[in-house]
Amino acid sequence: MKKFTKFLSLFLLAAIIMNTIPVITASAANPYLPLWEKTPDGEPKVFEDPDNPGRYRMYLYSSHDTYQYAYCGADIKCWSAPVEDLNDWRDEGPVFQYRPNASSNWDRFFAPDVVELKRFDPEVIARGRTPEDERTIVEYYLYPHSRASGRLGMVAKGPTPVGPFTPVNTTGGISGFDPSVLVDYVDDPNDPDYDIGFRAYIYYGGGGSGVYATVAELSQSNMYAIRPQTTPSVPGQGSAIQHYIPSSSSYGNLVSGSPSTWPYLVDPDHDRLAFNFFEASSVRKVGNKYIAVFSGYSGPDYGLGSTGSALRYCYGDSPLGPWKAGGVIVDSGAPVLNQAGSGLMLSSWRHNTHGGMVEINGQWYITYHRCPRGSLRTGWSTAYNPYSTGSNTERQAMVAPIKVEIDEAPVSEGGKVTIRAYDPYAQDEIWTAKASNGNEYTGAEVTSEGFNIFGLAPYAYYSAGYACFTLTGSNTVPTETASPYYMELPARSYDMWDNHQPLNGVQNGHKIGYKYFGFGGLDTPTKGINPFEGTAPGNNTKFNLWLTPRTESAFTVQVWLDGPWAGGAWNGTQIGAIDVPAGAAQTPARFSIDVSDAVDGLDGKRAIFLVVSGGTGTLCDIIGLGFSSDNHVIERHVPPEISISVDGTAQTIPVLPISSNGHYATGALATSTSNSNGISDFTRYQVSTSRPSGTPVITAAASDPSVKIMITQAPASGAGLVRFIYNGVMKKYWLFSLFTNIAATEPGEADANAILQADRTIGSSLRLLKLGATPAETISLSLEKIDDLITGLGVTPALTHIDGDLYTLTLSRNDTTLTVQNFNIRAADNLSVSGKIDILSLEGRLTFIAKEDVTLTMILAEYSPITLASVATQTFTFAAGEEREIEPPATPHAAHVYKLFFWESGSFTPLSTPLTDNG
Repeated sequence: MKKFTKFLSLFLLAAIIMNTIPVITASAANPYLPLWEKTPDGEPKVFEDPDNPGRYRMYLYSSHDTYQYAYCGADIKCWSAPVEDLNDWRDEGPVFQYRPNASSNWDRFFAPDVVELKRFDPEVIARGRTPEDERTIVEYYLYPHSRASGRLGMVAKGPTPVGPFTPVNTTGGISGFDPSVLVDYVDDPNDPDYDIGFRAYIYYGGGGSGVYATVAELSQSNMYAIRPQTTPSVPGQGSAIQHYIPSSSSYGNLVSGSPSTWPYLVDPDHDRLAFNFFEASSVRKVGNKYIAVFSGYSGPDYGLGSTGSALRYCYGDSPLGPWKAGGVIVDSGAPVLNQAGSGLMLSSWRHNTHGGMVEINGQWYITYHRCPRGSLRTGWSTAYNPYSTGSNTERQAMVAPIKVEIDEAPVSEGGKVTIRAYDPYAQDEIWTAKASNGNEYTGAEVTSEGFNIFGLAPYAYYSAGYACFTLTGSNTVPTETASPYYMELPARSYDMWDNHQPLNGVQNGHKIGYKYFGFGGLDTPTKGINPFEGTAPGNNTKFNLWLTPRTESAFTVQVWLDGPWAGGAWNGTQIGAIDVPAGAAQTPARFSIDVSDAVDGLDGKRAIFLVVSGGTGTLCDIIGLGFSSDNHVIERHVPPEISISVDGTAQTIPVLPISSNGHYATGALATSTSNSNGISDFTRYQVSTSRPSGTPVITAAASDPSVKIMITQAPASGAGLVRFIYNGVMKKYWLFSLFTNIAATEPGEADANAILQADRTIGSSLRLLKLGATPAETISLSLEKIDDLITGLGVTPALTHIDGDLYTLTLSRNDTTLTVQNFNIRAADNLSVSGKIDILSLEGRLTFIAKEDVTLTMILAEYSPITLASVATQTFTFAAGEEREIEPPATPHAAHVYKLFFWESGSFTPLSTPLTDNG
């Protein structure tokens, strides 16, 4: 049994990082996940947090555009956020991948769904359910939509919302294209399914002629097969219903093979051309209505050309209808009024989209995805050029608030579901775009806000890629075959160290909009959004724009409020102008203008537009923007630069990571769309270099000393590997041979894992409680403690003094070495507990000196990799000036970590950073 007094006699306190998975949070904007993330087909769900019972998180399950020039990839991706803070998104990683054997490709997955199922214990079902019985078994079923031959119906099951998910079948499932599953709980004692307590339905189909909108009832026992014919009173059991709603080939045109009768529609004669189903079912029960959301054709219903860029909906009184067409929930092409207000136009690139409805904190949202660029491109020059305008396989998660109103009367008697665009500041809280010619778009507004429905906090930096409005000089309504009048400007974004997506190739007449900034601020936490400060009078607010000039000519970027045009339907106001002089250096630069007269004191939220004028051809690349004031300084984040050398010769650092279906190695992109490597992220890079003669020596460096560098030297044959770790995110750079497969052992893997475990255990700093220690004494004492902490890992530590409290820590095992460039060792002879108690360490003793009358509670908390528990508690009362030696509680488990907290009596707020013992 080890005492804290023994630990303190070493004069060291080590800080430890407990979380081994980096928490990557997204910026508070739309797209609401990091700009490098590619998560189309997102299905939103709210489930109880398994780590915090009684609290809830929103989970987004999606396919993953990790291919460079084809849709989707080798995993089902999940991100989640607590409902209390919808800007605190956590990467849950790939929650499902599948490879049937070592010789086969990894399965490729399209649009998935996950459903929570709460069951009764089998004993309850066997004896017969009573009103007092509760559903005690909670399971999560994943419908991954595998595209592998014969596995379309595969279903997996897991114990938590993020798994681990294990296939319960690979064949025999009913699941089809773009599935959605609805669990309909049964609580009517007269229902034949009362004892089992639920029925489940699966909706799927689409993607072209011959794959129609289909629904079937699932077997309650396995959740993947069709339910046998057992109770004929329940319609649809024992068979799938094709054409439960009409499918279309374009707006108002049914697919070939459509039936002549429609028994599952409320009004077949009137409605059969109004559904326009294409694919991507997502079904919810809201009140007493069932709402089916799907990707559908739209456009002519509000004066634009036919396209599959919208999410539509229909509704009914049962899971099988009969159904009534509802209309458009969101069009990813962002319909808005044209300049005169005489008609509607699109303001963003239009592309097929998928998504679903979710209610959080009493507010409804629709999730969907955007495609920041245009048509699918193939070939090296467009598909793998980071400055290319292609391709459309980099789709990003979007969200918009909606208002859902339910009329509970039967649909056949006029009951309906109305879904409109929600705006908290608008009359009746409804946003709409209605032109003078009578065309009206009632769907959700495409904005830059994300979940920030009260507007973006103005005093922050935002990447230019959050633009929701991108037009060329023309504002006329084009035909579908006309040249695009919306720009393909956002650059490709893959750098997991940088939440950044510039707008490249900006030209004269381009108009770029950000809807909206919350100039009025937010005083209290509301609907999962934290308070933020508005632009109050006297703030002296400035607008800041970061851009890179791309011309020798002068040009101007005008800043407009509310709209990019004066008068007309938009009635915008120019509030400033940024003049870029002729001959400006073609490097990133920051420009600032005073806009306080225009924005300080504004209420609510307002849009900002950039209008570019002057010169010809490409004028600039826009990097980012934001507002600052006398008390709010904002800066653009620039990720560290890295370098790799072999025998002293600098290597070319690749811009883009290795893709799921190709290598970036010798200047050519593999053209196969097979999924042989299983990559599910953007962390692996291929350095194209040949092996020099002899034994090559790899070195590496980073411009930011916070970057940790791990190098595995190459053996006589095989790869070397450099790992860079920044803010917990690791990038891996292969040298001398190609990366092959995530299942293969990577260079130095065992050594790297041991070193990483040692690094997590040690943390980023040590505290030396010894007065007047020299650097040599500091190194000796620190290494003694570090050796104690990492015993058994086979890792050798070394410390080199840099300056002051800074040291370089290296951790080595065999041919792999990790360098922590700025390791901090702080020297002190006392600690202060919130100014109430001073703790002195003298000759291994803890001496407490009270600065005032106070009662303190000392709690020793035990940490293991999966648990946290209070081990011992002691309470002490001190008089002002009293001095007393105290022996801390014992620490029984040498393999665990202990933290000593101090609390003032009656308070549950720690009074100091906890003292830490790593066992």
